[in-house]
Amino acid sequence: MIRSLVFDFDGTIADTFQTSFEVINSLSDRYGIEKIDIDSIEMYREKSMKEMFLHFHIPLFKAPALVKDFTTRMHAIIADQQPISGLSNVLS
Repeated sequence: MIRSLVFDFDGTIADTFQTSFEVINSLSDRYGIEKIDIDSIEMYREKSMKEMFLHFHIPLFKAPALVKDFTTRMHAIIADQQPISGLSNVLS
């Protein structure tokens, strides 16, 4: 008998792509990085984290603190994310 299932939440249960960019923008002043135009985020969907850091000229030495702050903020708001349309019925 299966007792539990494990899902990749981000992108599987909830599309947090836009939320991720909103969090990055909230950290932009603190880390001296340019704000991202939310209307054009789709062009970044296929980029890796390394490509994103290079594209936005984020110095490598800032990466650990930025990732830590980003993760902390995402954990604080993740419960408020809505499932992808129709997925609630599938999970039920």
